[in-house]
Amino acid sequence: MTEKKPQQKQNVIMFPGTIDRLKSQAHTYAETYQYDLAVEAFEEVLRYEEGEEQMLSAYAFSLFEIRRFADARAVCEQLFQMGTDLYIEVMELYLSTCMELREFQHVEEIISQLMTENVIPPQAMEQFEHIRALNGRIAETAARKEQQAYVEETIQSEDYLLDAFFEQSLWKQMQLLRTLQQANVRPFATKLKKLLKRKKSIR
Repeated sequence: MTEKKPQQKQNVIMFPGTIDRLKSQAHTYAETYQYDLAVEAFEEVLRYEEGEEQMLSAYAFSLFEIRRFADARAVCEQLFQMGTDLYIEVMELYLSTCMELREFQHVEEIISQLMTENVIPPQAMEQFEHIRALNGRIAETAARKEQQAYVEETIQSEDYLLDAFFEQSLWKQMQLLRTLQQANVRPFATKLKKLLKRKKSIR
């Protein structure tokens, strides 16, 4: 029987069984919701060997749970390149990370492509339709918040409203008015009325 020799990498000697024990511990951490410890253990394993799909998928999920979304996305992409058998599960996680990263258009494009190419199995179709609908709602909410922030910044700038608005082209004035129409201006209604009165008095 051949005696196992210690593994050596990066000038560190790992005794036989050490990596397997560390890998097992990492999975245990992930299964018991100790995701920060799971990530630390998985990353220690990855210092010494290439990850296989079961380990990488658990690693990606743990990264997602501790909100390291960009890293989780990168691991999902690595799994896609490997040709994982867990394609649907990994794709769901990948889309979730993209949503967290506010890549809403990318999510819509990916799901649309998957549906067009009939890649999604029937039993998973409902879940992907749910992800698509959720992505649309989140994207719409994010757009409204960005729009509201723009309106607030614009209205707070009194000099802008008085001096710049009426000096812009009609097209730009209409663009701002459309933005105001779609946003919540109630908190600024009084200020807007005062600014318009001031503008009339200046004329």
